[in-house]
Amino acid sequence: MNNQKPSKNTDFDPLFFPKNITIVGASGKPKMGDFFVGPLSKSGYPKEKMFLVNPKYVGQEINGFTFYPSLKAIAEELDLVISCIKAELVPDLVREAVERNVKFVLIFTSGFNELLTQEGLNLTDTVLEIVKGTDTRLIGPNCIGPLCPKSRVTYNALASMKSGNIAFGSQSGGHAMILAEVQEHKFLYFSKGLSFGNQIDVNCLEILDYYSKDPDTEVIGMYLESTGSANGNEFFQKMREVTPNKPVIIWKGGQSKAGERAAASHTGAIASPLSVWKNAIKQAGGVFVEESGQFWDVLYAFSKMVNTKYPRGDSAAVIVPGGGSSVEITDIMTKEGLQLNELTDATQQKLRLLYPDVNTSVRNPIDTGIAAADPNVLIKTAKILDQDENIDIVFLYMAAHWLNMYAGALGETFIASLGRSFGRIFRKMSSLFVIINPILVVDEGVARISTKFREALNETNVLCFSGVKNAANTLRKILDYTKFHNK
Repeated sequence: MNNQKPSKNTDFDPLFFPKNITIVGASGKPKMGDFFVGPLSKSGYPKEKMFLVNPKYVGQEINGFTFYPSLKAIAEELDLVISCIKAELVPDLVREAVERNVKFVLIFTSGFNELLTQEGLNLTDTVLEIVKGTDTRLIGPNCIGPLCPKSRVTYNALASMKSGNIAFGSQSGGHAMILAEVQEHKFLYFSKGLSFGNQIDVNCLEILDYYSKDPDTEVIGMYLESTGSANGNEFFQKMREVTPNKPVIIWKGGQSKAGERAAASHTGAIASPLSVWKNAIKQAGGVFVEESGQFWDVLYAFSKMVNTKYPRGDSAAVIVPGGGSSVEITDIMTKEGLQLNELTDATQQKLRLLYPDVNTSVRNPIDTGIAAADPNVLIKTAKILDQDENIDIVFLYMAAHWLNMYAGALGETFIASLGRSFGRIFRKMSSLFVIINPILVVDEGVARISTKFREALNETNVLCFSGVKNAANTLRKILDYTKFHNK
């Protein structure tokens, strides 16, 4: 982790809200040069504010775009220039950008310090020297840049333009792509996002600081293999300042020796012991996650928590049909540090009025048996559990194909209304209400019904997870965060 200080221009608004975007190396043919043109066109970014530069196509109009020979030929002041040209040509482009007072040059091009070769390192030093002392900032190299629904800026045609409260930064372009692609399924909606690649100039510290002041951002997530050009101690000090107000979730890439080697060849990351990262994140009040699934789940959960309620504690009650399932769920949740204590006699007596004596249990977990066929019983059970002051979290296990049975008996419209009913209950509950809705049967109808149900829950801020371990692990991380910050 080196101590290189950032350049003086730290106004990132023109990066996320650029007045114009220039793509150098763009082509009329379907290849990498058009990587940005398609997504930006689809998202609704103004076509008249997209300038394509390629001497090969000057004088031609392709897909409604006029091509320019160079940056100098464009009359307007330029906010964001994207490099889609060969690495050896990038220094000349950066020089031209500096001459034009371009605010940001996004180097999509790879072939710099991540190669771990002298040639790649020399190219890196060259472009840094060119921008030294200027207001032009470099994003990358080896990255895909910004995403901002409000400004219609994106790098992925599948990205949702629905604004949310999550901001992300990613050292990996691939992970940034996938974040945009899982949005709708995982209910991840972003205020802003940035793939910043090798971080030779603009780095995670500056972006964390920018997000910390962004009124549209309430949750921050970052995939990092290193802190790049940022000082590591300064990064974690900044995180310490941010986390009491905005949760910061860090997914550290390169957690094993083999992973460290992969990270080095991916972004030129300098290896740092995983224990150092874990301890630093913990001491800064951040949240450490190990892999993509956790990252998605934790970002999603925190995006809901900040608008509803954090759990008071780790005492949980579980509603689930089936004795075997109740044993498995108890094991999983207990391993994650959740407390599934036996319910009080008073609570058990209330529950017994809802359930038959045979093939059920009201001790905790609540094994509903066949009584779960009536969704009203589940609603009443949740209300009773919420009256128990010893319960902080109520989990309802409801597999997706069971919903399909409800739909078959009561109609598909009932599923959305059921989700909204759970939302109304949750608003009145003092405990946190969480639904676990795994798809165990691969069927088009089941998937459709599950989607409708989860959409209704999302609208009412009820947390819903696809598996028991996902739910338990995420809640454990939320509880650790709330305990650290006394939420």
